[in-house]
Amino acid sequence: MIKAVIFDMDGVIVDSEPIHYRLNKELFEKLQLNITEEEYRNFVGVTDWDMWSVIKERHRRPETVEELLAIHREHSRSEMQKLELEPIPGVLKLLNRLKAANLKLAIASSAPVDWIQVVVSKCQIESYFDVLVSGEHVVHGKPAPDIFLLAAEKLQVPPSECLVIEDAERGVRAAKAAGMQCIGYQNPNSYGQNLSLADRIIYHMDELTL
Repeated sequence: MIKAVIFDMDGVIVDSEPIHYRLNKELFEKLQLNITEEEYRNFVGVTDWDMWSVIKERHRRPETVEELLAIHREHSRSEMQKLELEPIPGVLKLLNRLKAANLKLAIASSAPVDWIQVVVSKCQIESYFDVLVSGEHVVHGKPAPDIFLLAAEKLQVPPSECLVIEDAERGVRAAKAAGMQCIGYQNPNSYGQNLSLADRIIYHMDELTL
């Protein structure tokens, strides 16, 4: 029996992958990094640390990962506050249905804490969630199960009684590794993610029934 629903955020709650791509592309150009869209697709659903670790090694950057992260966050910080964000169609209705069913709700996102706070604040949805977990809170990012196991622990719900909603292949793999059921949301802006390991795939939030 499902007692908690854990949401990924980017591409599930808010259609932000195009925003991240635009901001990251600007920074890649500033740093004279030739990151193709195909290469960028592999960074969907990963932490910023993991992304910059790969870029540093693959593109032989002289900066440390910490320095690259600092550059990234400085570039993104001012832009984040200017954004107008709203939930993906059907998300608010779904959140209301889940709360009415007395289910516990969490966000478990690879995104930094400050971006999670921007999204829930601008979308006015913070009150729906019992727990907010960031990739910054765990050592191993998705596809490791750590972030979902931490969310379940904070919710005080066994993993077997948690349902995850994910739009990224790495996230689906993480959810299944955590021993949780998983709904794959096929977001057209998430770069053709392979969600075949999900227990079910949906194309609109209205399709999700428990």
